[in-house]
Amino acid sequence: MKWIFTIIALGLFAGEIQSQHELNWDSLLTNSPALSKVGNDPEKYKLQIICTKVERDTLGHPLFKTDHFRLRDSSYFYPASIVKLPASIFAAEKILQLSRFGITMSTDVKIDSTFQCQSQLDVDTYTNDSTASIGEFIEKALVVSDNPSYSRLYEFVGPAYFAERFSEMQMPRAIIRHRFSSCDSSANRYTNPFHFIQASGDTAYSQPDAFYAGAYPSPLPSMLVGKSHESNGRVIAKPKSFEKSNALPLADMHAIMMELIYPESQPFSYDISDEQRTFLRHMLTISPRQAENRKIATNKDFHDNYTNYLFFGQENSSRNTSIEVCNIVGLAYGFMTDICYVKDAKTGTEFFLSATLYLNASNKFGSGNYEYSQIGFPFLKELGWSVKSELENP
Repeated sequence: MKWIFTIIALGLFAGEIQSQHELNWDSLLTNSPALSKVGNDPEKYKLQIICTKVERDTLGHPLFKTDHFRLRDSSYFYPASIVKLPASIFAAEKILQLSRFGITMSTDVKIDSTFQCQSQLDVDTYTNDSTASIGEFIEKALVVSDNPSYSRLYEFVGPAYFAERFSEMQMPRAIIRHRFSSCDSSANRYTNPFHFIQASGDTAYSQPDAFYAGAYPSPLPSMLVGKSHESNGRVIAKPKSFEKSNALPLADMHAIMMELIYPESQPFSYDISDEQRTFLRHMLTISPRQAENRKIATNKDFHDNYTNYLFFGQENSSRNTSIEVCNIVGLAYGFMTDICYVKDAKTGTEFFLSATLYLNASNKFGSGNYEYSQIGFPFLKELGWSVKSELENP
């Protein structure tokens, strides 16, 4: 039976979010030392939070109530690894478009190089059988936030497709324009050829190399952050410019996650199959030891909460809780972000929670001296449980 969705106060695209103001943020953000450290000075930490509670009407249809704290779409934050989710979704869309050639998420792929800063890939040693596929790249990118796998997804999707899809989704401030590598802005406009190989060894389809000649308008009035930065081993006494970096506002990312869980909750939709949607959700939910990739599952560095900042912080232990978390995180340049969907099987509580904060007290880039462990992880862990408690006990 198809659900009928009633949307309450969404507007979760293009930076437009209406708030129900059901959460008492002033009280919530100061009710513990870990929270008040950030909550007492949200400007300093560039704190932004969005929460959407999922309720049900008398027929069981979902209703959505959204609240937010200090949402600033005009204030830049570096999205880091959260871009791996739209990259994975758009890669799945392109695979579905290629299904007429018999191509699936698990079809073997070989990658050529035709331009500077590109690298060839014939054998992927970080898979069970040393063969690469789009599904394998997505698993590594989403389960353990593998950067090289994201770069391969970026090359497959391509900057033109990112720009086209974000435009269709009415997200003018969202831009994905670079790999996670040392490639400069010019080299990131060039993408590699991809060859999809049948079990017989024949090539089912080849995606040629491409160059993106489109414009990259600045999504924000200013993308300067901090007081100084390092460049070529020298300290420059000027803010760091992120004008050539990826940009993905919190409101857009919150909406991207919501569509994945509740497809009819947004005015845009993904062109993916039910099987692909289930796969993507699964990769965002499982712990590393549950991965099919044995090199991930047996790697002791990847503990259960390796990519769960909200609720679990830096806990390096097995989970003993009734909540299920489907999420994506980002961590770089002092920016710390978590976008998650949460469901408690015991209480029935269900909500989306997205938060980002800045942990660079010196405002210097290049030192690597960020307060992730001292402030960021404790804050996000406490924030998750405090929001859940507030929603359950208003």
